Amino acid sequence: SGNFSASSTFTIDGTFTPTATTVISGSGTGTLGGTGTMKVTKTGGNSTTDALLGQYSSFATINHANNTVEYAGTANQFIKPRTFKNLIINNPVSVQIANGDIHITNVMTFTQGLVMGVGNEVWIDSSAPSAVVQSTGWTRLIVHRAIATGTNTYRYPLGNGQVSVPVDMTFNNVTVAGVVKMQNATITSNGVQGGSGIDNGHDFPNVWTFTVSSGTIPSYDAVFNFGTFYDAGSDPTTFVLRTKDQDEGAWINVPATNTATSISATGLTAQAAYYATGNQDIDH
Repeated sequence: SGNFSASSTFTIDGTFTPTATTVISGSGTGTLGGTGTMKVTKTGGNSTTDALLGQYSSFATINHANNTVEYAGTANQFIKPRTFKNLIINNPVSVQIANGDIHITNVMTFTQGLVMGVGNEVWIDSSAPSAVVQSTGWTRLIVHRAIATGTNTYRYPLGNGQVSVPVDMTFNNVTVAGVVKMQNATITSNGVQGGSGIDNGHDFPNVWTFTVSSGTIPSYDAVFNFGTFYDAGSDPTTFVLRTKDQDEGAWINVPATNTATSISATGLTAQAAYYATGNQDIDH
């Protein structure tokens, strides 16, 4: 529970859980690494002082090539841009990415809490469908996922500042591997462009953005999960699904299947699109 220094090599091969007030110093020359889990429990800081460097301070080298980093604070924690092998978000309040993007080369686990930021993005560099594990955590940021060839299903752990509204995407018969990014954008369908035919007083009040950044994806299936996050008086079992190209064109209807908490569609082909759902406007 007390502070200490590691002037040469500090190797974590098990699970190391410091208290929130503990600071481990590398004295300007030490190396931090290992194959275990290093927990970050220190909170506070700002956009130029992240929680990890506040707790594991003054190391000449921090090597994340083989380890797992778990943010496990009880108040907001900052993350500066870096590449992790495995990253666990286990903060019931939030973590905030500042001044750039983060990359995860193996697995990112959303145990609990919100991942937020301003203009920052999350890159999942592994094309394995299992590279994202979601419990109750989520992010309101853009998520880039590497996509493998063949037919595979990927979870996008999206949401807004209040709730998780993830999307499950099945990419069919991919012939060239690539990257697909998605976000839950906090704007209504008619805020993007009028004529959606959705009643914005009785809808899921955000849109999902979808972009194929690279690769060859002939078609995909999508399950948009909104849970109970919709306007009072809405009937989610009669929601319609609409899509619009991100650059031009009008909103069009998408044949879809409803449940009380989600809407799904198959055989989609748009490469850069908005998706929105809600009850149909009375004048359509």
